[in-house]
Amino acid sequence: MRPHHHVYVISLTMLLMPALGACTDGGGLPPGVARVEAVSPQERITRAYVEAFSAREVDTMLSLCTEDIRWGHVEGSAYSEAGMGKAALRDELRGYFAAVPTVTSEIVSMMATGDTVAITEQVTWTPTGASDPITSKALGVYQFRDRKIAAVWYFPREE
Repeated sequence: MRPHHHVYVISLTMLLMPALGACTDGGGLPPGVARVEAVSPQERITRAYVEAFSAREVDTMLSLCTEDIRWGHVEGSAYSEAGMGKAALRDELRGYFAAVPTVTSEIVSMMATGDTVAITEQVTWTPTGASDPITSKALGVYQFRDRKIAAVWYFPREE
């Protein structure tokens, strides 16, 4: 086979790929071929933290944080620090889960650059005595140091 035949084979394959859509996963990939997304360690850690939150696994959440973890709330140009340190975070999480035992969270979108990860998370819970759950979305920004969560800033939620 002469070298120019390879060009025809590649071109023909590229032309036929859209027609092969019916026998793919819908994303243009042949069966059995997975789409690979670049995910940073910080994104994986953020996802694990949110999953542990939904499972109310406080120790798992703490294992993903630095000893001097800081967290707080941003509203407009004002920042209020809610706490600092693993012991304080443990106490806050245990109290929160006791008060809101039905709370779950899922990541709706995620963006990362270097040691910073921003997520939109959807939080769902059913207030005591209510039959219908409440859902809201909020923005959380996670700052990392040595592949551990060192700070989290929460922005106002949307109902």
